[in-house]
Amino acid sequence: MADSGEPAPKKPKVDRKDAPPRELVSFIVPAHNASSTIDECLDSICKITYRPLEVAVYDDASTDDTFDKLQAWVPKCAAAGVTLHAIGKKKDTPGGAGYAKNRAAEACTGTYFAFLDSDDITLPHRVNVQIAIAKQDPAVIVGANFTRIPEGSTWHYTAWANSLTDEQLVLQQYRECTIIMPTWFMSRERFTFVGGFDEAKTSATIPEDLIFFLKHLELGGTLKKAADALVIYRHSSGSVCSKLPRRVLLRTRLESLERRVLSTWPSFTIWGCGRDGKAVFNELSIESKRKVAAFCDVNEKKIGTKHHDQVTRLNIPIIHFSEAVPPIICCVSMGRTDGELEANVRSLNLTEGVNFWHFI
Repeated sequence: MADSGEPAPKKPKVDRKDAPPRELVSFIVPAHNASSTIDECLDSICKITYRPLEVAVYDDASTDDTFDKLQAWVPKCAAAGVTLHAIGKKKDTPGGAGYAKNRAAEACTGTYFAFLDSDDITLPHRVNVQIAIAKQDPAVIVGANFTRIPEGSTWHYTAWANSLTDEQLVLQQYRECTIIMPTWFMSRERFTFVGGFDEAKTSATIPEDLIFFLKHLELGGTLKKAADALVIYRHSSGSVCSKLPRRVLLRTRLESLERRVLSTWPSFTIWGCGRDGKAVFNELSIESKRKVAAFCDVNEKKIGTKHHDQVTRLNIPIIHFSEAVPPIICCVSMGRTDGELEANVRSLNLTEGVNFWHFI
């Protein structure tokens, strides 16, 4: 059995004080060629102060020594009071992140599931904080704030995600996954109800986190976030997320928006006739395209002209934002116009989540 070279972590102090038995929490960790980071990841899980605790790591066709390191961690985790399920299957082609997470979940028996990527680090008090929130609502995904390594990477996204209130987690659901997956915490029952993660049917990568997230909300799920930074989230240019085509992410979000929002509106306005607004329009179904009453913008060169769609042969007017008739889908990014967009939106007295949704 290979040894990772890391000393066995000390068993953390767990304050029980004759408390009744507590629910088992299971960490779900997918891994693919994670040799350089898996030691730090598992060490952080062993330092969690909550017990009982187990972790399942599914090695998804790694070509390095990830699985050898996992096997070496089994007794180290046991010494820390954590049960490690080191699982995987030797095969030529990885099954993908959704496949790996589902296989790890199948190996677990916990009442609650916590998620972490194999290159990330969880903080010792994470479970205590999140389980207290999760117990208040069986249909909730509990997230948390996070810090980034290297420091300063994806600073704009990090600042946005960490600034969101619980209400904004829902109101901005079509912009991004408002809670990053390595901070997710939910009941096993909820995970099963949503149906687990979608698995790639081909070699193409799919946004399984985003699909699960939107399906959870579509099935009446709720969102909460711990104010503490409970995860150290590693940025890597070669990560699975960075390889997802922008169009795939847009299409996934838009399909949910069409089902749950646009299908209930007789007509709507698209705010922004630039690259993003046109990209959203082009990906709409023909039925939704026919509902677009106008584009609205602030660019004087565009206002008064029309956008011609070759598929439907529609000529859609471009008007000044002050003339826009709600409901409105906003396809201009927030936080990048020195407050101008936000001020313009406020001037129309719109109700976010009712007759106005941010999409970009």
